[in-house]
Amino acid sequence: MSLFTQSLPIIRVERIPRQGREPQYVSVPLLAFYPDWESRLKFRGYAIVPAGDLEPQGYAIRQYEGGRYLQVRELYIHLEDWAALMRYCQSHQASLVVDASAAAAAQEMALL
Repeated sequence: MSLFTQSLPIIRVERIPRQGREPQYVSVPLLAFYPDWESRLKFRGYAIVPAGDLEPQGYAIRQYEGGRYLQVRELYIHLEDWAALMRYCQSHQASLVVDASAAAAAQEMALL
């Protein structure tokens, strides 16, 4: 699956809570991805996505602009999508910011 076939890449995010079932994923537009470059597997990377159908209370995330955007930890991104994002970021030696205005607003809210 190629993430970069449309204007906004689409990633699959695990729907929470699972309650012992197989993970279910919902497809959401990706606004930004900030990888964890640390090699110690701390899993601190995250994506910023529109809230859409995601239930914010199930994630270890932050909400921005009254819940309009969510910060989703990399653990909840489908493994294939996460691997594609990491390959892209490693090849460009940078984070991936698709929608700069939404990502900037979310980052600004995080600093408050």
